[in-house]
Amino acid sequence: MIPAILSGGSGTRLWPVSRKSFPKQFCDLFEESLIQKTLTRLKPFGNPWVITTADSKVLTERLFKENGLSREAIIYEPFGKNTAAAIGLFCHRLIKKGAAEEVAGIFPADHLIENTAAFAEALELAITEAQHHFVVTLGIQPTFPATGYGYIELEQ
Repeated sequence: MIPAILSGGSGTRLWPVSRKSFPKQFCDLFEESLIQKTLTRLKPFGNPWVITTADSKVLTERLFKENGLSREAIIYEPFGKNTAAAIGLFCHRLIKKGAAEEVAGIFPADHLIENTAAFAEALELAITEAQHHFVVTLGIQPTFPATGYGYIELEQ
């Protein structure tokens, strides 16, 4: 699998801790930054890519250097255009690199996942399904309605 981390955002939700020059995914909120936790969680599945904006270039390149990752796996958007555009840009890059048939995983930089063993188990299953040409979505069971996060309705 080729994991890609979406690391955008304007840094306004956790102001003043998070700001445009230091967005929340880089803040050490849980002993280390959320993006570091995401990198660590995904490394066993493949060398992670990051899709971000030029505003986060210094922070992202420092993170990649500290983790021994190639800066060639960083894609800079000239400006953020939300999730679909970032994923499209990443897929375009994979196609140009001759990796169109690879399983690609898209992950947010700012999720806190405490049960990493359960995550890894779910991701292994997801990769297997994706190899059979299924689109897979990982998520958690909601405890209350929150349309701001989106939702998926399944036919019963």
